[in-house]
Amino acid sequence: MLRMFQSASRLVLLIMTVTVCAAFIMQLLDDKDFLILAGMVFAFYFTKTDKNTDPDFKGSEENN
Repeated sequence: MLRMFQSASRLVLLIMTVTVCAAFIMQLLDDKDFLILAGMVFAFYFTKTDKNTDPDFKGSEENN
């Protein structure tokens, strides 16, 4: 759990997820806006490559 707070992108992801869900529950956000924002948040999370945990990540340099 503490590892989540060591990365700025993960912290922003967590804050945005909580904010979007809270606004939807309090009816400050329409259904279509919730789906767009939640989709963006989850798409970012599941398409992001984490260099520290992906053993196949090669980065921008070629292995010789």
